[in-house]
Amino acid sequence: RFSSLVYDPDGAAHISYWNADTGEVRYAGNASGSWVIETVATLASVETGFEGARRITSIGLAADGSPRVAFSDVSGLWLATRTADGTWTDVRILEAGGRPLGQLVSMEIDDADRVHLAFFEVTSTGPLAGVVGYVTDSGG
Repeated sequence: RFSSLVYDPDGAAHISYWNADTGEVRYAGNASGSWVIETVATLASVETGFEGARRITSIGLAADGSPRVAFSDVSGLWLATRTADGTWTDVRILEAGGRPLGQLVSMEIDDADRVHLAFFEVTSTGPLAGVVGYVTDSGG
């Protein structure tokens, strides 16, 4: 569920998605000519349904071609990077605090290798309302 897709300059596909059975955020790519599937992280606080998860993963490619996966649940927003040895490291970008995040995240990586993240924070569930947030980094 909740996949995101980007193609690299050579036409290889890179996909992020959430496996609802295991709670894992996963990465799939075919840059090597064969599909590779890797676990990026595991989420424990995902609520599906009308007011729950929509787009909880977003993928982008850094200037060096390495994938970055942004993901969120009701408790926070993370950014994961695949290191040169093929392992994934993630950093919590935002903790939800008193209000749940809306489990929506969109990411873009600009030409200077800066990550830009947009997300939704719930302020009311009846009717559903909230604010759109934005964060960026200095690159790298």
